[in-house]
Amino acid sequence: VRPDTSLAKQAGITLGRTGGIHMNEYLRTSAENVYAIGDAIEYPHPVSGEPWLNYLAGPANRQARIVADNMVFGDRIKYEGSIGTSIAKVFDLTVASTGLPGKKLKQLNIPYL
Repeated sequence: VRPDTSLAKQAGITLGRTGGIHMNEYLRTSAENVYAIGDAIEYPHPVSGEPWLNYLAGPANRQARIVADNMVFGDRIKYEGSIGTSIAKVFDLTVASTGLPGKKLKQLNIPYL
């Protein structure tokens, strides 16, 4: 799955290594007065530091709140990123995952359980 960033690209907004919209810690893009949030943004993963795309609603909601504050009060709240946590109930079983896949952690030489 890859974000559809064709409009951003046509507008001259910088895209990152993953194809997501590159933004700074305040969620501001390379275009003046343009912020980006949600599935289309690329940010450094808090564990690996590598560019990361996250397709979850929770982080997008947090990003929207940060952008609203930064638009009104100036760039004062930094987006610290999200590690990507999902929880689902399957019949009577609750399952969850968080962080990076084991394959990626192994590739980065990061120990894991």
